[in-house]
Amino acid sequence: MSFKKVMICLIFGIISYNFAGLNSNFYLDANDELINIPQSVALSGADMAIGSGISPESSPANLAFDTIHRLSVSYANYFQNTYSTSVIGFNAPLGSGIGLGVTAAYVFIPDIDLSPDSTEPVVTGSTNCSYIYFRIGASKRFTIQKNIEFSAGAALSAKRTKLVVYRGYNIGLDGGVRVSFLKSGFSSGLLFENITSITQWSKDENQIAFPHIRLGLGYEKDVRYLYGRLRLAYTSPDLLSNSGVNAELAVENKEQRLIKAPYLLITAAKYGAEYTIMRRVSLRIGLTQGRFSFGGGLQLFNERAGVDFAYMTHALSGTYQLSATYQW
Repeated sequence: MSFKKVMICLIFGIISYNFAGLNSNFYLDANDELINIPQSVALSGADMAIGSGISPESSPANLAFDTIHRLSVSYANYFQNTYSTSVIGFNAPLGSGIGLGVTAAYVFIPDIDLSPDSTEPVVTGSTNCSYIYFRIGASKRFTIQKNIEFSAGAALSAKRTKLVVYRGYNIGLDGGVRVSFLKSGFSSGLLFENITSITQWSKDENQIAFPHIRLGLGYEKDVRYLYGRLRLAYTSPDLLSNSGVNAELAVENKEQRLIKAPYLLITAAKYGAEYTIMRRVSLRIGLTQGRFSFGGGLQLFNERAGVDFAYMTHALSGTYQLSATYQW
């Protein structure tokens, strides 16, 4: 049996095991959306096919295209100090078209007021909740033919969710592929989230997160007469209809599938644009489901260091993110 067939059987076996005798939950991996960096947030997360590869919604296949070492520290503040996230990410090329990425993150929700009937057993006063996230991924880049490159990668994640009276521990596996057409500047990729993702809440209670498949498109082109570089990005909603707006509608409580509502590929997608001037200053803007985002970045000390900022609007209150990066 060929290597390709073995891998296909392994993936289908893992997915089948995921659904064998376990409870499923649409919202089990919802916190992963908070683990992001300003460069991606400013693009509304649309850079799945051209991003760094260190965040959960960025394909690990992107790691092989990074040619420098990069260490970044990010902080986000949500809904006027309601909660915050801190992220540390590291990218490194390992030679021969291989890339490595490591991410550690912490989501903190402070001072949750408890009423006598809010939990069982009865708890009063206040408490904190948190979410710890760790991910390590790697990918390999291949040259298919002149000006066409292909990469494939995988990422293993570990998570701990602390609720008011419960704690859950999760192990998950994601995968991704990317094809880049170097001459034209176009890229496309697929992200396979939750190939396996099991959370254990207790000895007798386990849950799985539904798998997701997302399509990403990207375009990168130097604009020499304007001394800059343009990047455009698109990321689809979940093609399996297992998350987000295409999973369930509040109106009439009905599920909505892409096969019945293909317009969701446009209305529920993420869009982003970035323009970098002389490799020093970056301006970014994004849009997803009526929510705008924007931001920028500045490279310092001969591109050894950088700072980035992002802001995303929301019906409740906007959120901002800041990061500092050192690269060598």
